[in-house]
Amino acid sequence: MTLEEAIKNFEQKIDEFERLKKIKAVTYEDYAYIEKTRQLAKWLRELKRADTLLKATYDLLSKQYEDYYVLNLLAETVYYDEAECDGNCLMEDIDAWMDERGIDHDATRN
Repeated sequence: MTLEEAIKNFEQKIDEFERLKKIKAVTYEDYAYIEKTRQLAKWLRELKRADTLLKATYDLLSKQYEDYYVLNLLAETVYYDEAECDGNCLMEDIDAWMDERGIDHDATRN
């Protein structure tokens, strides 16, 4: 099962719960289960985003690896999120992703 399929599966379970909740056909156990399902769906979406950013970073670094000349990686472009983005844009997206998770990215720089 791919990440996309797992996310869709969890979202379908959440939708079904919301439908059942409207007709009051849920138990307290259902509430606990659906809360765990929501947490897992959120985690899977975060994992999918990390995969997207990691693949784009790999694609960008591969351009340098395959080229004889030194490239300006901040100006080189990669394609993700259905758009072309340069290395600077990619770095900003990674920065935002790290900020959302409370990762101190300044501490990783020497």
